Amino acid sequence: MKTSHLLMLAGLAAGIIVLGWQTCTILELRTEVASLRKDLQTAAETALGKPVGFSSPESDQERREKLELIKLRHQVRELNERVIESHARERMANARTVLRSLLPSAASSGPWKFRPEWIGMESQATNQYAQAMSALASATNEYVKFLCLDRAREAEPGCGPD
Repeated sequence: MKTSHLLMLAGLAAGIIVLGWQTCTILELRTEVASLRKDLQTAAETALGKPVGFSSPESDQERREKLELIKLRHQVRELNERVIESHARERMANARTVLRSLLPSAASSGPWKFRPEWIGMESQATNQYAQAMSALASATNEYVKFLCLDRAREAEPGCGPD
């Protein structure tokens, strides 16, 4: 039993270490890609601005068109990445909204945290519990008490049917 717990703990620790290492690698690669893109953009802008001394006008025009195409591809790639990041942020915001709607809010009143659609029902649950407890108190025999116990358990706040 202890061996399996130790193995699970070791596996968890290894997973955390690998995840940290991957995160560092991804961050390094992103900074490297960003610097390479800046270098490419700078080189393209410099090449577009410089005339070439010993080339024909046709080849100079072709070179300018190729450099302009590289620059446009670079701009399109940046725009696509921004759109993807925007969609990812939007999905995370939507996931947080869904989780907030499913989980009880901290501002609910009373000792229990009720979801918004249950707010008006706490008095009904309390009344049902009180009725079940009075029926249990006025039970005449063991069989009736047994039936009332189940009803009181289901109506008790914090307990529900299994």
